[in-house]
Amino acid sequence: MSRSKILLSFVFFSLIVSPASAVASPGCSNFYADARSLQIAEISYFMDWNEYSCDLSGYMSFSHTDADQWECITADDSTYQWKFTSDHNEVYYVDPAFTFSCDNRQLCNSSGFDGATTNTSSIVHTPSFSNLTLESTGSGKIFWPGPLNLSGLTLSDIVTISDNFVEVKTDTYGNLDSPANISIYGLTYDEMPVIYRNGAICTSPVCTFISYSSGTYTFGVTGFSNYTAGPNAALGVWDENDPEGGSKGRGPGDNVTFYANYTNVTSGQPITAGASCNITFDEAPPGPASMNYDAATQLWNYTRNFSGLSINWEVTCSGTGYETLNLTDTLPLGVSSSPNGTAELNGANTTFISSSKYTPGISAGQATIEGGNISGTNLDSNASTERWAGFYGNVTGELVLAEAANSAFMHKWQWSPSNGGEICISINSSLSLFFIAAATGAEIDSAWSFSPSVSDSGTNTFNLTNCSMNIGGADLHGADYADTGPAGGFSTCVFKTVSGSPAKNDMLFCVNITNGTLFNGLQGNYEVMAPTNAAPNSYETYYFYANLN
Repeated sequence: MSRSKILLSFVFFSLIVSPASAVASPGCSNFYADARSLQIAEISYFMDWNEYSCDLSGYMSFSHTDADQWECITADDSTYQWKFTSDHNEVYYVDPAFTFSCDNRQLCNSSGFDGATTNTSSIVHTPSFSNLTLESTGSGKIFWPGPLNLSGLTLSDIVTISDNFVEVKTDTYGNLDSPANISIYGLTYDEMPVIYRNGAICTSPVCTFISYSSGTYTFGVTGFSNYTAGPNAALGVWDENDPEGGSKGRGPGDNVTFYANYTNVTSGQPITAGASCNITFDEAPPGPASMNYDAATQLWNYTRNFSGLSINWEVTCSGTGYETLNLTDTLPLGVSSSPNGTAELNGANTTFISSSKYTPGISAGQATIEGGNISGTNLDSNASTERWAGFYGNVTGELVLAEAANSAFMHKWQWSPSNGGEICISINSSLSLFFIAAATGAEIDSAWSFSPSVSDSGTNTFNLTNCSMNIGGADLHGADYADTGPAGGFSTCVFKTVSGSPAKNDMLFCVNITNGTLFNGLQGNYEVMAPTNAAPNSYETYYFYANLN
């Protein structure tokens, strides 16, 4: 008995008194209570250890923890050691010298999460805990290897797991700003998506791919902010009536070109491998119609006309290894622009830079032949046209408020080519306020006496239709036009100043002012072509007019 009394006294001084009250982790409090009961029970056990060995069932029961969490390592008449393993594999050894307190081991509240979420109320040591899992069924999951300081945290105040969105508020709570694995559930992408951190694409080493299967994307992160997933491709669409398409004001009956930009979202490069884009409309024929890829502009395009005033359209693009995407848009055609109207143009000063004519520079080929032979001989040669001339360059100017014929300006506005406008050229030297209407390539042939059958006739040169342009306040459409320079460059449209058949003096050739690539690869603001006398060494004088937006 004397030994028991001595040990009893030792036990009460080796186990530090009460745990922290209401804020203590229940896991800590439960372990504390059973560890204390165990130490007290061992006092009585020492008197009968030969009979009971490690079996204390006659002396105590583990009322706050599970009995299978306890393992007797050793016990005899003078000492003992028990091993406690928590639900989270926290291991403690209880012996006569063991001291413990639940002070500073506050409850971590994980309510608001479900599924595989760690039961944080059963954690013993919240200031340093490993392998924390938070899950929101149907939305996602976060796993931290740790260790983490969870003491006193209410996790739902810090962590958000919702549809395709995971966030940890590390600016207020730095405890959870450490490496973790994130799983986002319910994604519908057929191809492996990309991850965004704070709205920007996140790549290695900050974000590392682990797996993507059945709509669940799992990836590792080095720390926290917010994360979401998106497709590995991007799609943009517009038409010629949109600002990106030049706000050309196409109307019913006009040809309208539609564009699609299908790109790798990470590199920004166009997707072309195994790629295709189709377009459909709510006006017959509805399609789908295949769009054409233009390598020069790196865009997909399709052109057609409509009779309606508002057309709904949809583009679907796909490529090998990339997400299939589709977008819808509406083309407002409004009231058709008029094929004629009243225009006002201002004269434009010209600064001559250079002029040159193409010379083939091809030496005469030769063939040696013996009498009586007939030789098949293919030939190749180039020749400069005598029916057409071209102008190109830059445009400068200002918008002003002033009295007639007065250089004293009440106010001036800066203008640049990006503001837009039109350049027109004509043999007529006195255009100001005049009637204007759409003209045709055939009318060019008639005015300049070109044969329509020659390869560089007006009919064969201005062979594109339905040019729409606002010329000095007249909103026009239906003119024939010719493209010049590289694809997507400049277009020269032909108009006339009479309602009937025009003479030379009645025709003008116009182009939109913009910042673009010229035929020679240089940058310029306009590029226009016009007919000339076909006879060698004869000349045509053109006068330049401008309208600045």
